[in-house]
Amino acid sequence: MLDDRARWWLESTTGLPLKQTSHRAQEIDLLFTLALAAGRRRVTLSWPRLDESTGAIRQPSEPLAREIERLSGTVLPAEDPAGAQGVERSPAARPALVEHRPLLDEHEYDLAALASGRPELFAHLERSDRFQQALAAHTNRWRRAALSDYDGIVGRHTVTASSFTPTSLQDLAACPFRFLLRHALGLQPLDERVEPTPDPRDLGRLAHAVLEELFRPLLGLRAGELPERGQLIGQLEALVEKHRRRLQREGVRGLPVLWRAATQQMRDELARIVSEELARLGETSCRPVDVELSLCGRMSVGATNVEIRGRLDRVDEGTGGIVITDYKWSQGRSFHTAKAGDKRLFAGGRQLQLPLYAWLAFRDDRRPIERVRYVFLRLGARQHALSVDRATLAAREHDLQGLIGELAARVDAGELLAVTDGGERCRSCDFKPLCGPGRVRLERIKSTDARYVAHRSLEQGYP
Repeated sequence: MLDDRARWWLESTTGLPLKQTSHRAQEIDLLFTLALAAGRRRVTLSWPRLDESTGAIRQPSEPLAREIERLSGTVLPAEDPAGAQGVERSPAARPALVEHRPLLDEHEYDLAALASGRPELFAHLERSDRFQQALAAHTNRWRRAALSDYDGIVGRHTVTASSFTPTSLQDLAACPFRFLLRHALGLQPLDERVEPTPDPRDLGRLAHAVLEELFRPLLGLRAGELPERGQLIGQLEALVEKHRRRLQREGVRGLPVLWRAATQQMRDELARIVSEELARLGETSCRPVDVELSLCGRMSVGATNVEIRGRLDRVDEGTGGIVITDYKWSQGRSFHTAKAGDKRLFAGGRQLQLPLYAWLAFRDDRRPIERVRYVFLRLGARQHALSVDRATLAAREHDLQGLIGELAARVDAGELLAVTDGGERCRSCDFKPLCGPGRVRLERIKSTDARYVAHRSLEQGYP
């Protein structure tokens, strides 16, 4: 029921001896051996061939893989273990009318009627407009290599967007179909799952709210006027508890015991951040002058102007200029250390937020802004801070405008296809149920379409 992170939370806060996956190998082997010995006449071992969330081929567990290799005398094929000698593939979604068990619902009956090949049994489906639409969608998506309107190719001028946030542009670069659902159609996930662990996005909201309330009373105070470190850290417990209760009243997911464990860990992480930030303010003679700063600007892209909007968490002013800070609860896989002329600054658009915040900030000629920085709040982040200065942005500003132009052109053309990158880009996506479990296989079918190839080339063209 509990993943490794939840187990770590509970073990570190309560002392309960909850082992993580890497420490349970011997127990897993023992349970597997006991399961094999429990069979009197026959033992059937099975595993789901496809990952339900991505559609990618799954590997059997280690003890099951060893048993398959022992029985077959061959090495398990890495590309598809279901092809090993002695393994039988059992289709799970094609019930038959002649099966001994009763069909569970109308959906199973319709599947069985279609599988039977007898027109008299599925005549009711042929008269259904919804079924005809579904059949057309299936044909266009799964039996044709070209992208169609069923794959997010909605047509020119169907979606209009002249104003973007850095987050919406990152979604557009990562997966245009996600941009269509979330930002163009305004869909929100209807999450009815009972998840025991808190959503990382809710934890991020909690951390942002705590830091905003902690730093707002410090606005205008210079290094010698700032409160003592211990005084600020002493406020953290009450602030974290206050905002945790507020979020739970709003109906966030997660068991209360895991929320308490997560927020206890968060207090330690925020205490570290506050200590580091106070030390930095003192060393650089900076003073906080603003929190939750909203910025807006228009970028000239070809013959059109694109509006860029953003909100930054904190502004510090010192003798060396202004430093703008944005907090990040987690560090995404696409983050790299940004240096002047760094060719990996944009990651094909999936890492646009920081460069766009810098572009918005540096447009303000009234303020001598030195740099824009991320501060990663989690202890497990590979790096604690990441920044973009004027030289870094100036070296790549032409590329930035070109990338924004290409992304805006895709919206104008209505080419909002789904990009999974082998399922990697789907892991934290809210819209996986709409794409279905076969989206990785579907991507392989459509991978030769010129529009798909062009979008994947953004990674090479704008690294």
